[in-house]
Amino acid sequence: MAASIIDTLRYARRLKEAGVAPEQAEAMADALAEEFVPSLATKADLGLLGSELKASMAALEARLTWRLLGGVGVMVGLAVALIKIG
Repeated sequence: MAASIIDTLRYARRLKEAGVAPEQAEAMADALAEEFVPSLATKADLGLLGSELKASMAALEARLTWRLLGGVGVMVGLAVALIKIG
């Protein structure tokens, strides 16, 4: 999987061309692949996150809908009470 994301051989060659010692260039390329690549999100990670986000948004929408309906109910009740008093 790492080879498709970062071409460590090409990275090491570019470092060598820039004057970095071959051993250091290879070590830097290996370290980059070991440390950076595992922390990248995969398509599956993003899909899971997307489904979790959709579920959270649906729950939030339901809560806000009920709060809005409750507020409207209170306002209608107050309006009816004020009309009867007045």
